[in-house]
Amino acid sequence: MREYLATATFTSGPGASTLPLVILSKARLGITPDISALSTSVFVMAAGVVGTVVTNRVQARRLAESEKALVGNG
Repeated sequence: MREYLATATFTSGPGASTLPLVILSKARLGITPDISALSTSVFVMAAGVVGTVVTNRVQARRLAESEKALVGNG
């Protein structure tokens, strides 16, 4: 965790802060509704991406199996 914080601190320019730095600084001061909403949004987006990837892989596998069955019967 500290390595990521150091990397984020040094890669952000002067006067700029990255999202992890903003979240960490606000978390140190106390969790506000802003941080709760942000973390919920990030979680929902990540879950959506994972769900989409899994769904696409399942559909691709089913399509490959159905094409394999058609070629085998033909």
